[in-house]
Amino acid sequence: MKVKTSLDESVDPCQDFYAYACGSWIKNATIPEDSYKVDRFNEMNDLTENRLKALLSTTNPSDITSVLNAKKFYKSCLNQNQIASEGIKPFKDIIDSFGGCPALNAEKFDESRWMLEDVVSRIQKTLIYDTILKGILVPDRENSDIILFSLGQVNFLLTKAQYSDSNTKYIDAYFNYMVGVMQAISDNPQTVQQDMSAVLNLEKKLVQFFKNTDETSKKEAYNKILYKNLDSTKFNWKLYLNNIIPNYFVDDTPIVTTEKEYLIEMANIVQTTPKRTLANFVIWSVVRRMFNNFFLPAQLKAHYNTFITVMTGAIKEVPIDTQCEQMTAKYFGEPLSRIYVEKYIQQDIMDLVIDMVDRMVYEFKNLIRSNKWMDDSTKEEALVKLNLMSRKVGYPDYLFNNTFLDSTYGKMQIDENQHTKNMLNVLKYSFEHVKNMIFKPYDKSLWSLDPIKVAAQYSSQTNDIGAQLGNNIQHDFVVMIYKGSAPMNYGAFGMFIGHEISHGFDISGKLYDGYGNMRNWWSNSSDVLYKEKTDCLVRKYNNFWIKQIGEYLNGESTLGENIADFVGLQIAYQTYRNSMKKGDSAKEKLPGLQFTSDQLFFISFAQFWCEKMSNEGFQLMKRDDHSPNIARVTVPLQNFEKFAFVFNCPKTSPMNSPDKCKIY
Repeated sequence: MKVKTSLDESVDPCQDFYAYACGSWIKNATIPEDSYKVDRFNEMNDLTENRLKALLSTTNPSDITSVLNAKKFYKSCLNQNQIASEGIKPFKDIIDSFGGCPALNAEKFDESRWMLEDVVSRIQKTLIYDTILKGILVPDRENSDIILFSLGQVNFLLTKAQYSDSNTKYIDAYFNYMVGVMQAISDNPQTVQQDMSAVLNLEKKLVQFFKNTDETSKKEAYNKILYKNLDSTKFNWKLYLNNIIPNYFVDDTPIVTTEKEYLIEMANIVQTTPKRTLANFVIWSVVRRMFNNFFLPAQLKAHYNTFITVMTGAIKEVPIDTQCEQMTAKYFGEPLSRIYVEKYIQQDIMDLVIDMVDRMVYEFKNLIRSNKWMDDSTKEEALVKLNLMSRKVGYPDYLFNNTFLDSTYGKMQIDENQHTKNMLNVLKYSFEHVKNMIFKPYDKSLWSLDPIKVAAQYSSQTNDIGAQLGNNIQHDFVVMIYKGSAPMNYGAFGMFIGHEISHGFDISGKLYDGYGNMRNWWSNSSDVLYKEKTDCLVRKYNNFWIKQIGEYLNGESTLGENIADFVGLQIAYQTYRNSMKKGDSAKEKLPGLQFTSDQLFFISFAQFWCEKMSNEGFQLMKRDDHSPNIARVTVPLQNFEKFAFVFNCPKTSPMNSPDKCKIY
């Protein structure tokens, strides 16, 4: 993205800075037909994905077994003729292995032998699919060195609001999708519509008890119950758990949940729901998830694509080679990262990103020390947490440990001519690999982000920030760094990194100490003042109007991310300013740009988040913890005094809010 060609200089930056910084880019951008949006990350992802496709297609005699398996998996995925020749049979065989369901074959279904807890646990062990509940391994929030089994709610394809009968567009599209797919594989299609209507009604009942991330992250939402105290009168929890992990649970084994109400109500609903409906629901849950892992026959994919068009606005499928690359990256992320890093790593860029992270953590410490509302004891705890915060930037050393990689990925049985069979083997092996983690202490040295990802994140329970920008910054991003443009570096990915550092102190991150354990280290007075400051943000975002769809944002559901945006921008700006004071070569202006360094910082920040999105995309954002990019740029700048000063915005202008929110 070029700075000048992205600007719309007909717009007053004090009226609408996002339109000023991104206006021409948005006007000229085209949303891909296989997506609902286009943004800055598309450019980076496209380059990375094309490189990965080339690497996966190249034979190298030095490849270790895990890398060879990744390449064979990719090749089997590309063999669409072989996949098509199998038809629907492999998928019907999978369904039949779980007892089938009346909607597909009433004659084969044996209600007397069918047991919900047995079926859902076998599905989870075989496919890693959640059906009526989610069972996963998580670090104990109170002692993050321990792994526990967690129970909770599942994810459905629609939001709670979209399940409303008044929302006919989405309900109708979803129901047509259900009926179309199930009729296409049913031996008795005449009953499918009635059966799927009952399944839809069951989903509507269950979704009423869903909690959002804000609710489940709270300390009071964290519940532990001992195995011996589980009430299995309505749902046989012990049968389910022992099927999932045999020989692990004993009387005093704790199980955790942050969605206790859902589990209670789910068990109540199951008691009053006919087995016919439960079986149809479970198998539908399997079928709809298969579209994420398998290539189903064309007659089924057509129904899926129609549904996706309604939900996202995308009118074309993602190209097959891209689907295959993404699937390979999902299940062979570390071997694929290994060969990517070997070929494309730029150590000097990675070193600069590491330096940026270190500088920004340092500046955040200064913000903590200098703020007036946090008392000394809370400041001390916050500084300890920042001192303990580890960095995972670039790539982990174990990527080049052949024994480590092959012990995980080399044992999978992969046949380059059998994609469906490969997928089943990968899913089953992945479950076994993850399951074994519960028998060992939590290994916090492992990275949750692969270097091939264009991403950054913060983890509360390991108290670390991960930034995989060092291997993926391309195009003009690299030029920025080589030319030493501190304002552009810090405005763009500096804020990106600062955002993740700030998550350690957002509404959920603040609940954890520097060792990753949930502990209240805030004084009452500091906690009250923190809430006052974050309530200000809620009001600001609640009043942000998305003109394209004619709706206001939800400032509650996006609060954690909004806090990180606010503080991340502040950290990035302060770090940039101090880097200039220290006489870094980065303070030189870029040729041909008439802006001051400070103006370039804010322009670069905004242009990093330039985005064009369909109306359907904005609807999808309601499920996201993040605000749309237009708000992620506009609201923090409206409340940042330095911005108004740099662009000389009048006090009455929209970009200079009279009642500014400020955390630090």
